[in-house]
Amino acid sequence: MCTDEAAPLPSLVARRAIVLFLTDAGAEHETKSTAFLDHVARHGCSAGVAASSGDDADNEAAVEDAALRSFLGLAGAGASPSLMQYHVPHVLLTTKASMASDVRDGALYEHVALDDLPARTRAAASEPSRNLTLVYMDRADYTPALDATLLQLVQEQPTTFFGVLQETPTLRLPSDRRFEARTLFPLPKQSWAKVHNSYRTDAVESQRALAYAFYARDQVRPDTLERFDPASMLAHGGYGILQAHAALQEIAFRLGYAPKYGA
Repeated sequence: MCTDEAAPLPSLVARRAIVLFLTDAGAEHETKSTAFLDHVARHGCSAGVAASSGDDADNEAAVEDAALRSFLGLAGAGASPSLMQYHVPHVLLTTKASMASDVRDGALYEHVALDDLPARTRAAASEPSRNLTLVYMDRADYTPALDATLLQLVQEQPTTFFGVLQETPTLRLPSDRRFEARTLFPLPKQSWAKVHNSYRTDAVESQRALAYAFYARDQVRPDTLERFDPASMLAHGGYGILQAHAALQEIAFRLGYAPKYGA
């Protein structure tokens, strides 16, 4: 157990990070319990995440764990820094029986039975170092027991960064051109398009979309959302749009392992 929860931390540095990553094979699957998701969305900030890579944009539906690979910086030529390269202590907990080989090689991967996942998540989130616990599972498998455990961790760990990423196969990211009518001047290049120190030119709405909500007590500006609603988050999220690998770098920054991401 960690015994230094009360120890002072530098500004914007979290004690640890807990991120729930939900895949979504179809809109017919509804999450039964959403108290943790709604809490993070209500008290935190949200964004749309562009999770396509240059290599698989044309055939992404057939790529195993495509969105997770983009988030972990494992997709595309000249892939972005991964958890290993950031030297972030971490564990990837998943109920999935199989994973893409580069995910297994690029993160500390652990298969966990669904019934054991709440206890294993709590144990991982109690390690004393500044670390990331990433829980990766199908949305349909998300259980009331895991939801209750994650909500308890929010209440027990005021210095932890919490995040929720969910695939949105039936939704698109809003066009990045929607702001042009509001300004008299050309918009500068946007950080969501920055990949490997260059800027993508393909339309953001053509990329795979994730809805993302994150919360750190006294460190984020809350949106005006009442629940975890992907459509509202993509359209009105206060954090705008960012590339999936940038979301990982932001978490590494919050833990003190990487510089702040920017345009």
